Amino acid sequence: MIKVKNDEPIGSKPVDLVQEVLDHNATKTKRRPNGNPKTLVTLRIDPEVIYFFKASGDGWQGRINEALRKVAGL
Repeated sequence: MIKVKNDEPIGSKPVDLVQEVLDHNATKTKRRPNGNPKTLVTLRIDPEVIYFFKASGDGWQGRINEALRKVAGL
């Protein structure tokens, strides 16, 4: 049994804790609608570019995608 600092049990089995974490994460996950599929690629980008987009917070990959679309005229 897993216990927290105040010795209160979290769950009767470690599996309970794992399921609890999975359930919690499933409610937090933001998923894109299936109507706009994307292609997974590996791309080498200068660190300065990554830092620039990451500095603006969550969703930085989407902002890179939008910048690429704009440059491509899409």
